[in-house]
Amino acid sequence: MDPASAVMNVEDYGEAVFNLAQTTLRSVLGEVDLDDILAKREELSERIREIVDEKTEGWGIHVTGVEIRDVILPEEIRRAITETTSDTLRSPRRKRT
Repeated sequence: MDPASAVMNVEDYGEAVFNLAQTTLRSVLGEVDLDDILAKREELSERIREIVDEKTEGWGIHVTGVEIRDVILPEEIRRAITETTSDTLRSPRRKRT
């Protein structure tokens, strides 16, 4: 980190990096399937790190790591998954012909 650039080029660099990382996280995760989010956390984390690092370079900040630790699904999505799973379990198995 370049302290002078971090202070001179952005008002609150900590808050700015946090907001940028959060926005980037939502953008990247919004482009992939739920299964990929769970299966490819390391790959997605690296992609987010690269984007945030590139955008904060002018602020004098170098991002060395990003980790997707927990994915909390909105209530609507959790309900839909539960309903889909319940419907699948309740429907009779079809015989293959």
